Amino acid sequence: MKNEENIYTGTLIYKEIEFTFVFDQKQLKLIPPKEKVTEVGLWFMKECKKGCYIFGDPVYIEQNLCGMANETGHNIIFVPTKDQVGHINSNLIINIDYYIINKYDRETIDRIAIKGPEITHIFPTTIALNKIDWKDNGEIGVTTKTFDETTTEKEKFNIDDKEVLIYFGISVSGSYKTGHAPINLNSTMYVEFVATDDYEFVVKLINICRKFIQYLCFRKNIVFSGIDLASPYKGGLHEDFAKLHEVKERIVEDYPNEKGKYIKYEYIKGFIGKIMDDIVCGNLYLKHLPESYELGKHIDAGEFVMITAGFEWEFKRNYPIGIKKSNDTLNAEKHVTTLIEKLISTNSGKSKKILKFLKKLIVSDDLKSKIIEYGKDYGDISDIFGNHLYNLNDEVLNYTDMGERLSEQRNNFAHGNIDREFIGLSLLDLIYMKIIIYILQLKFYGIDDMNIKHAINELFSRSISI
Repeated sequence: MKNEENIYTGTLIYKEIEFTFVFDQKQLKLIPPKEKVTEVGLWFMKECKKGCYIFGDPVYIEQNLCGMANETGHNIIFVPTKDQVGHINSNLIINIDYYIINKYDRETIDRIAIKGPEITHIFPTTIALNKIDWKDNGEIGVTTKTFDETTTEKEKFNIDDKEVLIYFGISVSGSYKTGHAPINLNSTMYVEFVATDDYEFVVKLINICRKFIQYLCFRKNIVFSGIDLASPYKGGLHEDFAKLHEVKERIVEDYPNEKGKYIKYEYIKGFIGKIMDDIVCGNLYLKHLPESYELGKHIDAGEFVMITAGFEWEFKRNYPIGIKKSNDTLNAEKHVTTLIEKLISTNSGKSKKILKFLKKLIVSDDLKSKIIEYGKDYGDISDIFGNHLYNLNDEVLNYTDMGERLSEQRNNFAHGNIDREFIGLSLLDLIYMKIIIYILQLKFYGIDDMNIKHAINELFSRSISI
């Protein structure tokens, strides 16, 4: 809810001082009362000797700020950016990440409802349509399914030792206003939790939800167009009482949505709680996600290394004890380890450090071996995509060759061997490796092979008949 001038004014208390605030939906200016101007000015100064001051350490605001807005007559909550406070004379200038505008003042929050273009595609509103009757005289009759029929099962995950429920639903609204659609269907992602007044927890939860949708879309620039906060209501219901706004502007990238480049809810239902738990804990590898679909078409040296690192991270999760080895290999490793341990015990200094490093390499699996092992165990899922990709480029999928190329090129980048000729086919291997990472991730959660194939086919627009 934005007023016409895009400005909010009011008062708030910080450090027991009542400031007047002016907020332009980006920066918050706090103006102290005249009698407190000197006191506030000294926050930015340091006394070097009695009566003599110099500029002091940076000032940070570590807490959320709650004020009363003149325009609404209700609370407005500001979540500051984690950077230092600016000041002009004694007026504080604070950058804001999020702000929350109450339409009713409530003490606690127990549900967040998130809308956005990506969510609408991941959980399409069309599933709410029950029947459309078209008549010759132009009359149209539309019926929709009930809320129960269009609301998914709730799945559980944990954050900060708090249980959270996540689910999807479709809301229906109507309007007689000119210029408004008479019937609106909206897909919504809901998260519920025990009622709290901790806004930091709420913001953290929203960021976790953002990472989840980013993962399903293989890009970071997803948009939340509406975030509603609700408080407990009688009968176990929820009352929407506030809207949370993000200051950072995000541009909707329509093309990947229109082309279906995302993983639909139906392919991962029943496993969302597990995925969310791993996002919370940082176990799900997301560092290779591009900033946008367009930027995802380009790969530089840093991204090359990050994608191969993503494969090794997810491989380790699927093979916690490493690659299964023959008895001959295990015996050879054991023998060489014994020899090196003897050398370690008889050496010191740098020689000892090098020997310890070599000992670790004996039992470790290299990137090439991991890629070959992946091909043996998961080729029945991914070969259909790999063969198609390599055939388009007049090449043949071979996991041994792929492993050799990726290992050599990754090492060239990692060790600064930029003078060596780039291995052209390793770029094709890397494109395939993006698919492999998703297959390892989805398989780790126990998702059905057919659903994995459908998810990959649509996310990466392979256009293959599954």
